[in-house]
Amino acid sequence: MLDRIQVKQLTGALIVVTFLIIALGGVVRIYDAGESCPDWPTCFGTWGFDISEAEQAAWYEANPDEVDSRGA
Repeated sequence: MLDRIQVKQLTGALIVVTFLIIALGGVVRIYDAGESCPDWPTCFGTWGFDISEAEQAAWYEANPDEVDSRGA
């Protein structure tokens, strides 16, 4: 069983982790990093992240329902 000190330490650690997750989510949102891979869990139909511009364009042409957020 956890004693009071361990519960306080665990609570503090969970609060810190929660704020880190919120902050990182904000960073992802600000940089539009969430839009970098439109299909999840793959990225443009592959499991890698090294996708050329031509491959991205071909994927968007094959998937017209997806929104192209690259600014093109």
